[in-house]
Amino acid sequence: MTASVWRKRGKRFLRFALFAPIALPLGYLPRPWARALSRRLGDLCRLVLPRETRRARRHLETAFPQQSAADREQLVKETFHHVGHLAVDFLRIRRGLSAELLRNLDVTGEEHLRSTEESGRPTLLITAHFGNWELLAAYLADRERSIHVLYHPFPEQRLNRFVEETRERAGVRLISAEQPAPAMRALLRQELVGILVDRIPRDGGVSCRFFGKECFTTPGAARLALRAGALVLCAALWEDASSGYRVRFWPAWDLSGQTDVPGAAEEISRRMTAWTEEIVREEPSQWPWFYNRWKVRSGRNKTAAAARDGNDRGDERVDTE
Repeated sequence: MTASVWRKRGKRFLRFALFAPIALPLGYLPRPWARALSRRLGDLCRLVLPRETRRARRHLETAFPQQSAADREQLVKETFHHVGHLAVDFLRIRRGLSAELLRNLDVTGEEHLRSTEESGRPTLLITAHFGNWELLAAYLADRERSIHVLYHPFPEQRLNRFVEETRERAGVRLISAEQPAPAMRALLRQELVGILVDRIPRDGGVSCRFFGKECFTTPGAARLALRAGALVLCAALWEDASSGYRVRFWPAWDLSGQTDVPGAAEEISRRMTAWTEEIVREEPSQWPWFYNRWKVRSGRNKTAAAARDGNDRGDERVDTE
């Protein structure tokens, strides 16, 4: 094992060891108090994580060039506050308090969810790192149909165990994205399978546009849906102005007849990315703008992206570490 790998592992462990004693008690405070403290924690993170803060500013400038610098800076602050709120509510999910968080949930498009439940067909639910995707899974786990979630394990083992235990306590069944075969079996049993479609591909991917700039999207979700003959249900759950939550389901996409269409997986992947941009534009403060959706990982994609974008090495140097 190389020295750089040990350094990365050491940094991950240190972050978890420092963060856990501060964050964990927030799950036991009354929610208004915990949220107020989580905002201060978000402010602290914005100060002690300068690289992520700079990245958020740069990404917001890319996405909303027409906004003033002051408005974008406010969105940077709200982004870190949002992450703090997510942490507080995740801890409450761990304590079995999902029903409390969902008590006054505003539901839009429930008929689209019910139609997939009554169709007798496999359903692939897609969402993104928008709003509170963990609470969305907990909400769906409380319905009659089982929900399985494809996920990528965290490199830090202690954090990974913590997250896995919390999701399982909420009734969510986990499937590692590194071994996705159980997802196909779940779909064929007409159970619900959820996936975050805005992750950066580890290799390859479909060239898409996100806020006008090229990014890459894995075609895995689209291929899974096509192979299973599944309906694709888009869903998002996010916080409203009253600190309560609202959830929305969009009309399901019926992919029947597209299995053998050349390029179908690529077009569906682009459609998923366009939908992600749509919901982020609706509530931009509930998107982690320090997350580099435009990051290019594979050598093949780096070569293609550099050729199209004029080899913007300054951006790549910061965001590919």
